[in-house]
Amino acid sequence: SVMRETTPNIIPNLGKHPRQSLNGLGKLYLFALEFKAMSHPRGELSLRTLAMPADTNPNGDIFGGWILSQMDIAGGLAGKDRSLSRVATVAIESMCFHHPVAVGEVVCCHTEIVRVGRTSMRIHIEVWSKGVAAGGLRRKVTEGIFTYVAIDENGKPIPVDREQA
Repeated sequence: SVMRETTPNIIPNLGKHPRQSLNGLGKLYLFALEFKAMSHPRGELSLRTLAMPADTNPNGDIFGGWILSQMDIAGGLAGKDRSLSRVATVAIESMCFHHPVAVGEVVCCHTEIVRVGRTSMRIHIEVWSKGVAAGGLRRKVTEGIFTYVAIDENGKPIPVDREQA
């Protein structure tokens, strides 16, 4: 793995249970990597909005479907910027929720294009929130990988990079 190659003296012999085989410095390094991943959004800010009362589920939390739609909008914007064309969502490969979002929290969608094919783009999307429910701190609430296809005015797939045509 990358960690073995870049930190051979800090994290030796990572096996089935890497945390158990780490020395003190290795555990600190691993904690720092995990903390950075938890405290800093991956990619660029593509959408920022406010969670409103109309967007709640029966439990009073923001409805997961509303968050999903914000992610789709953010990914669509990133895909449109990359392809310079209309895009259509064709797949959501994975998505997992980490924390609920409360009314009044600022919701930010960060996008990173992880793969560009001939007509498609895989985009990693993270949603971070900040507000009262999070103690005023920013926290990652969900993430997923969405696939978009560049399309023409008739809805037909076109190359993301036109010089490929």
